[in-house]
Amino acid sequence: MAIKAPTSYWKRLLLYSILLGTIPVIVLGISSYWKSSTAIQKKVNESSMQVLKQSQLKVEYILISVDRAMSTFITSNHVFESLSQPREGFRIDLFQALQQSMNQLQQPDLGVQDIQLMNFNQNWLIKNNGLYELNEMMNSDLLSTYKRMVPGSEWLKQKNDPLQTAYDVSLVKKLPINLTPAIGMMVVRIPAYEFSRLISGGTDLGNVMILDTDYTILAHQDAQMLGKKLSDLVDISPIEQAGDILEGTFTLTNNQNKHMIILRKSTYNGWLYVSDIAINEITKDSNDIGWFTLIATLVISFTTFLLSLQGSQTMYSPIRRLYQSVASHTDPRHGTRDEFEEMIDRFGKLTNSQTQMKNELKGQLPQLQELFVFKLLQGDMNAASLEQKLSWLGYPRWERFAVLSLQTDSIEDTRFRESDLDLLMFAINNIVTELVPQEYGLKPILYNSSQVTIIGIDASNEEKMKKVLVELAEEIQHHILQYLSLKVSIGISRTYDSFQNIPKALEEAEEALKYRITFGEASILFIEQVQPSRLNQVRFPEETVKKLMDAVKLSDASLVKEYFHQLMTELMNEKLSHREVQMFMVRLIIDFMKEVDESSELYETLYIAQRTLFEDTFVLKTSHEVASWARNTIVMPTMHFIEERTRFHYKKISNQMLLLIHHDFDKDISLESCADRLNYHPDYIKKVFRKETGSNFSDYLFQYRMGIAKTWLRDTEWKISEIAEKLRYTNAQNFIRSFRKFEEMTPGQYREESKKIPQR
Repeated sequence: MAIKAPTSYWKRLLLYSILLGTIPVIVLGISSYWKSSTAIQKKVNESSMQVLKQSQLKVEYILISVDRAMSTFITSNHVFESLSQPREGFRIDLFQALQQSMNQLQQPDLGVQDIQLMNFNQNWLIKNNGLYELNEMMNSDLLSTYKRMVPGSEWLKQKNDPLQTAYDVSLVKKLPINLTPAIGMMVVRIPAYEFSRLISGGTDLGNVMILDTDYTILAHQDAQMLGKKLSDLVDISPIEQAGDILEGTFTLTNNQNKHMIILRKSTYNGWLYVSDIAINEITKDSNDIGWFTLIATLVISFTTFLLSLQGSQTMYSPIRRLYQSVASHTDPRHGTRDEFEEMIDRFGKLTNSQTQMKNELKGQLPQLQELFVFKLLQGDMNAASLEQKLSWLGYPRWERFAVLSLQTDSIEDTRFRESDLDLLMFAINNIVTELVPQEYGLKPILYNSSQVTIIGIDASNEEKMKKVLVELAEEIQHHILQYLSLKVSIGISRTYDSFQNIPKALEEAEEALKYRITFGEASILFIEQVQPSRLNQVRFPEETVKKLMDAVKLSDASLVKEYFHQLMTELMNEKLSHREVQMFMVRLIIDFMKEVDESSELYETLYIAQRTLFEDTFVLKTSHEVASWARNTIVMPTMHFIEERTRFHYKKISNQMLLLIHHDFDKDISLESCADRLNYHPDYIKKVFRKETGSNFSDYLFQYRMGIAKTWLRDTEWKISEIAEKLRYTNAQNFIRSFRKFEEMTPGQYREESKKIPQR
């Protein structure tokens, strides 16, 4: 018999030849691709920076020209004379001269659209089309912004129309420019589209834009981008961390897409001139080079492989002939060694016979049976070897079979703990193994979190098969309850006639088990009986959930208990499937989150574990577990969270009101004024203050003022009328009556009594 020689030495020889020919090619290809990519990146950066410089020169030429023209205009005699002119009786010749000069400023190449000259003292405003009253024509907020300007001249962005998104740019100068406070203002407005027009000639690889100092887009080739924040489009943290730089290049991320941002900062007004280029556009050419390099490398490598294959076989041929001449005398135990080692070490004797191997296999039969069942459940057993292995392992060939999946129900109120579950499942598997002999089924095993048994049935009648399966399932439940005092549920699949359907049968048995959430504990569940033929139209008890949520907000434990019991009763009366229960629990979680403002804080308060709340809903097995989980994980913690938050909120409001009283006791302070300052309704803070301090607002204010009055009477020589005035009394008599009511003596008597007490 010809013996095939091992090929490990030939493989090493072939591998060495291939590596010798391909490694230099791969290194050369990688270095070429890296160098070309770097060159393209550098070229794009230089081109984009040049475009930014040109755009900056165009825009700043307009800005500086407008600035200089305005400076010349506001230093003219006409402007100086107009500052003293009243709106009524404004000199006609002076007005016409100002109009003519303002019209000359609106040159088409500068893009100036609107010019305004305003006088704060005389309350007039001159625009392109006339003289107006300043307060009527100018928005009060915008006018306040102009008056608060610190520098004498400043570029500001503003919206001419509140409905538009884009900002216009205005140059605002004080009149006179170095006088504080200013007498008037000169405002020139340039529309945003004028700047967009100047940058319309951007690069083909990206967009050029102009940003102000807070990263608002003032100019962009896309009009829809005007007025947006750059921070809303991309993560600009790398730019902010870079600090105050004049120019630079950054890589930013937007929705998993990377952008290269090249920017220049204007030393004139601090604006940013930015070029936004998508990284995938930059790397398009380098990717083409990379693909070409890869194809060339593969072609060369394949050619090298063919030459190496032919050369190594030619070199290996004498070694093969030498090995085959001695192979019949070698030891097959050394099959993993190369040819030279085999020719030295294979001269030995065979140490294991076929009989010894069979004995060893028989000793491992239980483990082999478990492995066989495990592979069947996973679908790893092919049909060709199935019959042989069934016969070798001692199993008969049944007409049909079904899969039983067993799981423990809740172990609460039992002598076992959660940590005992693995040991319990092992004991349950031993009980099932004793009850199911080999002629009725394959060896029971533990699979994932279930105990699984494949039952063989030699019957063609469906009712008879179900009767056999029910009797076996009931016997298993009885013995487990007798020996372990534990309730279990069993899911049973449909019956099949082919072992290739084992994985499908297992899925059905596991699916049937999930319906015990509807049928209760210690259930025997056939998949065809529990699985609905269509989706039920189930109504979510929204009204009961709303009542429960209201009770939680009120922290009424008795109402919470009542409505929670009503909710669980309504849900379980619907005969829901496990999927519908999971869906309702998820919706209950979401509804609770919606009702609480700080939902993320509530979520952390409710649950801190390896699984999320939503994942928890997928492991609930029985209606008892559902009710217990919803009550202890969602409802009660939410009620405690709201109680704590309300208590903290009340304390905060009460402390703020006490600070206002202690600070403003000598002013006209009232419950309504405190409510206005704290942004709450008076009735609300009245209730909160009484709950936290045990006193009405007016009573506490009166007592505090009387305490201050006693201190002033003891420690100062102020007249009683002065003290009354400081404490906001309309006259001294009212103060004296109030003090007598509080202290049962007049202020004068109290002062005299205080002098008799020796000072410590």
